[in-house]
Amino acid sequence: MAPELMGRSDIRVANSFFGLVEKAVYTPTGSTLCATQRDYQPESFHELEQLLTAGSDRVADIAAGLKLKSVPVGNVRAEICSSRDGEFTAVLLLRFANYQYRRVGDPYFFTGRAAAVVAQALKK
Repeated sequence: MAPELMGRSDIRVANSFFGLVEKAVYTPTGSTLCATQRDYQPESFHELEQLLTAGSDRVADIAAGLKLKSVPVGNVRAEICSSRDGEFTAVLLLRFANYQYRRVGDPYFFTGRAAAVVAQALKK
């Protein structure tokens, strides 16, 4: 997902500590991005896909009805990159096949209230 993030005009990568440390920043708010991943059971894939493909105006309604629960190791993985202030969230879905996780489509990007809702729904 890194190439897609770095290609966005609202994400800036800043070097610090003599160029040894890089951090990504959501430029409209100046908030640092944090990356994490969550694994889910295969049954959760359609719920995740429904949430991520919904328009920003429907995300909150869909998130309210989700019964997602992350597991230590699952067949479905969500790579999540969120700003610390909750104003930006990017999600990439992956599925385990042939002994490795493979991308399922392109990353989904959310800003504003929808970003906070999606990030919160995926933290369960």
